[in-house]
Amino acid sequence: GCLGKITTFTETEPSKYLVIVSGLVRFMILKELKRKNGYRRVKVSYEPFSFDLIEEKQVLFERETLVGLLKEYLTLYGISPNWDEINAASDERLITSLAMVCPFEPREKQALLESPSLVDRCRMMTAFIEMAFLRGSGEPWIQH
Repeated sequence: GCLGKITTFTETEPSKYLVIVSGLVRFMILKELKRKNGYRRVKVSYEPFSFDLIEEKQVLFERETLVGLLKEYLTLYGISPNWDEINAASDERLITSLAMVCPFEPREKQALLESPSLVDRCRMMTAFIEMAFLRGSGEPWIQH
């Protein structure tokens, strides 16, 4: 899960609300507690994701390599992104956005969510993109 902070709260019509929550730090659920007033309660550990609280100033990855792979990958899936936005995005925004919008398998998206750091998330994403090329190659050894 993720601990979040309500950053915007608007009543759109009677009894309907638009709430925007910004994620602060991920957590692992250690134990389910008894529900209270209909709400789920859990005991959590933030330790595996404590680095979420530290802003990564410089991401150590080859952005040009990732963007080059991304162009081929998105073409493979018939997706035409806004390249101006991609080129202007910060490293963190780029990697986080790609993790959300790329057509990865649910297991892959979950693995990206659980990546310990932005650099690890980028490396994993690059591996998923490369595996997609291999799956699309039709080589029989890929399927075993």
